[in-house]
Amino acid sequence: MDMGIPLIDTQHQAILSIINSLAFLLDIDEADFYLTTTMNIINSYTKIHFAVEEELMRKAGYSGFAAHKAIHERMVKEAYAAANQSLRTRDPKMYLDFLTSWWIDHIADCDMDYVSCLKAYLQE
Repeated sequence: MDMGIPLIDTQHQAILSIINSLAFLLDIDEADFYLTTTMNIINSYTKIHFAVEEELMRKAGYSGFAAHKAIHERMVKEAYAAANQSLRTRDPKMYLDFLTSWWIDHIADCDMDYVSCLKAYLQE
């Protein structure tokens, strides 16, 4: 899922690393203990990542900026709801499944829309 934009790629890798850590914790039956911590890390890092992406899109003059920002806002709400449901049901696997599809779909689909615009801006 390399986009060719080092800062964004590094942040995506960090987020996927957190998701992979939750998968590992599930494998060793420790995910329930670290669920809240994982949620807090994902929430904080996602906000940072979205702010970076949005600032780059804004500076690059990306025409789909408003729509992409709205997707980010929706994603934050969906992640919060999934986290709360996972905590209520004490089901870390549900949260892991949500995160996996959420991030992979976002990176593979939505983020690819701005790649050429950001690359052109960053090469200037």
